Amino acid sequence: MGGDLTVKSLAGDGTTFSLRLPHTRLEGAVEREDCEQPVAPSMDLRVLIVDDHEINRKAFSLMLRPFCGRIVTAKDGQAALELLSINEFDVVLMDMNMPVMGGVEAVKRLRGSNGMNRNTPVVALTASSAVDHVDHVDQCRSAGMQAFVNKPVEAHQLFAAIEAVLGSINAEQDIDCPTCPGTGGSGGSSDR
Repeated sequence: MGGDLTVKSLAGDGTTFSLRLPHTRLEGAVEREDCEQPVAPSMDLRVLIVDDHEINRKAFSLMLRPFCGRIVTAKDGQAALELLSINEFDVVLMDMNMPVMGGVEAVKRLRGSNGMNRNTPVVALTASSAVDHVDHVDQCRSAGMQAFVNKPVEAHQLFAAIEAVLGSINAEQDIDCPTCPGTGGSGGSSDR
């Protein structure tokens, strides 16, 4: 959406999230066909967010809350597989490096299962460096992930990846995330 999400946290004082979104004032009526399609996902999506850092889970939830019907979080791949075995989801946002079970192993097990989410799209959330990014993307693709977003994640990149994987279900084609290097996209940041 072209905005910015920041987090300030002080021990004992709490945490403050700030979201800034650009807007312009429209003059007169605008015909629907003249408007661009929204960049945010559908309002009734069921999303599973898997990340070992609580602050990341909260930040992704805040980004998605206005656009999703149900958001569930898990702190590692094992917890995610347990949730995926009993709840149906439309998309999974999966961190790659987590204790207990990382994202690649969790997605391999999900794809190898006979569960209801076996074919649910998975967006990899990765902090891989530019040096190992291509190998990392190949490893994620071979595990069964469809799109990749580099951390720190920006809302518009996350929305683009979700729309890309959900669009690929309808089009029944392999997708390339428009914001991810090495996947046909224009690139993203890999500072974390």
